[in-house]
Amino acid sequence: MRWDALFDDLEAQLEFQRHQRLAAEAEEESELQRRRMTLAQRLRAHRGSQARVRLSGLGSVELTVGAVGEGWFAGLAGAQSCLVLSSAVVAVEGLSLRGRPEEGRARASLGLSAALVGLARDRAEISVHTSEGEAARGVLGAVGADHIDVLVRETGAGGALRRTVPLDAVLMLRSAAADFVEG
Repeated sequence: MRWDALFDDLEAQLEFQRHQRLAAEAEEESELQRRRMTLAQRLRAHRGSQARVRLSGLGSVELTVGAVGEGWFAGLAGAQSCLVLSSAVVAVEGLSLRGRPEEGRARASLGLSAALVGLARDRAEISVHTSEGEAARGVLGAVGADHIDVLVRETGAGGALRRTVPLDAVLMLRSAAADFVEG
């Protein structure tokens, strides 16, 4: 009988050690996944949720996270849609540690240029914000490799002035309508 108790005790110790080893491996794998997670993946996991985004030289914007692309994400700030360049983000408050990869390969690689071309095609009324403040307000007219053209209404003349803004200077685009937030 004493032998049975000894073997039961040894078996329990081995099972406990195996459980501890599995728990340590799971924690290590979880930590590895966290280290590989991108901001875009974390934002995708929070579609439909509120986040406070602080932008370089522009301050904070409270928005409901929408679509997330390569180098940008969109959201709804009150009644305005916002398209934020990821490079402009200084900090994000309100995200948990969870993340979500993009389901489709095409959607995951949807770059800023594709999003901007869609806005230009829709003749979207936008305001362009840089670290200096609002750089242009009007219709997005054209998208270049490294710049956008905004058709700014001139007061009194009845025409439109074409204002070119380098993409490196752009922090965020805003629209009065919820036309580029869909996820």
